[in-house]
Amino acid sequence: MKKLLLVLSVLMMSVSGIKAQEFDGGPHSFQAGISFPNALSNFAFKEIMQGLICLDAGYQYALKNKVYIGGGLRYQFFTINEFKTPNNLDGGLHIAGPYAKVGYEKYYGRIGVDYGLKTSYNINRLASTASNYTFDAIAFEPTFGLSLTSSPTTSYRLVVSYVNYGFAFKPHMLNEEVLAGRKAEELRRGSSAFTIGFGYSLYF
Repeated sequence: MKKLLLVLSVLMMSVSGIKAQEFDGGPHSFQAGISFPNALSNFAFKEIMQGLICLDAGYQYALKNKVYIGGGLRYQFFTINEFKTPNNLDGGLHIAGPYAKVGYEKYYGRIGVDYGLKTSYNINRLASTASNYTFDAIAFEPTFGLSLTSSPTTSYRLVVSYVNYGFAFKPHMLNEEVLAGRKAEELRRGSSAFTIGFGYSLYF
């Protein structure tokens, strides 16, 4: 009985020690993620564009104070809700480009918290049955994530973010005079979206 209690005590101490240790997979990491955007503004963008998918992959380097810097590539796609356009247009909006990111990441045992800001230069291509419209813009994206380690060098995370795409969605982009019942002068607000998704990190 005493031996059993001793073994259980040692196991409990070992587990407690493991939980207390801060995860340290290395300063370098490869990041990949998939998320799903939901348009928030402007009015026409919210009414007409339906977020389908967002994919990103990049590299990240963590400093000793847990601040990190990184960069990568990102692609997003929104479909056009044809029933919300004057002429039942079909098509979608492709948003793609490189991004730079700065933030802070810290692990508490197996649980990690990170927050940062992505800045990206995007080529935006709005392809529809009426026209093709291509333009560039700079987007800003505050992010927040919760991670759970799965091995000494890997973790999975839940990520939420708010994206300001850096452009106002207006009728001429779809070769129209009115979108969602609004004229161009009524659609001055920038286009934005809320995203939620999942990510994977490999540290080395």
